[in-house]
This record gives sequence, C-alpha cells and structure tokens, in this order.
Amino acid sequence: MSIQEFVLNSTDTKRRAKGLSHLTAGIFAGSICGCAIGAMLAQRIGL
Repeated sequence: MSIQEFVLNSTDTKRRAKGLSHLTAGIFAGSICGCAIGAMLAQRIGL
C-alpha cells in the first residue's frame, strides 16, 4: 500500500513502528466507525 510506504519514508527508524501502529489504529477505527455511522444513516434515511 502506498500509505505504508509514505509512513515508512516520512519517519525516522526510531519512530517507524509507532507511525505504522498509528496507521493501523486509524484504519481499524475507520472501519468500525464507518459501519456504525452507515447503519445510523441507513436507519435515519430509511434504506
């Protein structure tokens, strides 16, 4: 994935693991929140 390469290229070697962990946390949080927000919108709109 290009976002992983961006994180690896933009961080130094000491902070690389922290950058990748933040990326992974953001991806999982987006997946969880996206499903919940989508369900609320579907219920509100009536889909």
